[in-house]
Amino acid sequence: MTVCEIGFSNEFVLRGILAIAALHLASLRPSRKDFYISRGIMHHELGLRRATSLLPYMDKENCTPLCIFAALAGIFAMARPRTQEDFLLVNDKGLANWMVLMRGMSSIIGSATPTLFSGPLGPMFQNGHRRFLLRSPEPPMDSSVHGEEVKLLQQRILSSCVDPRLIEAYIGALTELHMSLNVLYTYAETYEASDAFIWVFRTPEAYFVLLKNQDPGALCIFAFFCVLLHQLGAHWWAKGWSTHLMDQIYRLLDDEHRYWVQWPIKQIEGMRIPEAL
Repeated sequence: MTVCEIGFSNEFVLRGILAIAALHLASLRPSRKDFYISRGIMHHELGLRRATSLLPYMDKENCTPLCIFAALAGIFAMARPRTQEDFLLVNDKGLANWMVLMRGMSSIIGSATPTLFSGPLGPMFQNGHRRFLLRSPEPPMDSSVHGEEVKLLQQRILSSCVDPRLIEAYIGALTELHMSLNVLYTYAETYEASDAFIWVFRTPEAYFVLLKNQDPGALCIFAFFCVLLHQLGAHWWAKGWSTHLMDQIYRLLDDEHRYWVQWPIKQIEGMRIPEAL
């Protein structure tokens, strides 16, 4: 069974597919861009409304369709037109809608793993699990260039932190970031979108509260996350996001914290992006 076939039995999945298709057409047919964007937003919002209502009642029948829609919602969030202030993961109200859905899914997906693995898209979910198993604290922070940079950022953030209650959020985000960068620099040729977004699932929610409030330490961590996003730039829906977010972050930081993010800036400028997809 394919994702499209599942869509024919689950309207919210079909709308998720149509939403992304509409945005793709908008990128290919500029003369009708506004028409396709409006159609895409309509399908996405209707699908999101239905998927969100089903989330508290996830069972073996709807867990696969809900997981598919959550992934489609993440792609849609990156593919839709962005404003200058668009921060992707958070907005002035808190977590972005697609983040609420995806983190909600990740918090209960463990209990549904056997169903997902044995379901119609079992091979896809099994591959995602294999990608997750690539994450490791090895090599340690002090034995790789990217690890040294994460370690240095952690030292700077913790030494300037005046509220001990924030330390757990910082360390949680940095630990997951280090493992994500290990995957990127070890398996760059086979890097997948899920490798970048696992960080979003695994990072403590308290960190995203700091990011929403434009906390300098959280912004610096987010700048390092942009290195992960940059490797996805060959995908039409991810193009330009790493530099857009880095520009936003740099604008919000003072001179001292701008110095802290020189490594991710240099990485994005010098990183080779795979051929366009």
